[in-house]
Amino acid sequence: MNSTSGSNEIPEPLRTVMRDYLHVEWYELHELAADVKAADCEKKFGSFKLQLRAAILTGTPSIEAVYALTGQEFESQDQLVTWLKEVWASLYHEGL
Repeated sequence: MNSTSGSNEIPEPLRTVMRDYLHVEWYELHELAADVKAADCEKKFGSFKLQLRAAILTGTPSIEAVYALTGQEFESQDQLVTWLKEVWASLYHEGL
């Protein structure tokens, strides 16, 4: 699977947020948290929060799709979901 097709299973805006803020070489979680709290959050991120929640609850997307966007390596789907939960907790400070 090439990096383009793998990442296509991740919907927008989740795909763009992962690529732009959560890449292993320029991991910007603090910047993402600030942007999520900004007044224009809904305009900029749309359904990101719902998509992130769904990804955690359903155990998707695949390891390959996330790697294609972020360069983050995971040994298992559980490890990926744990990482997504950590991102959630850093951004929203609330339960799913």
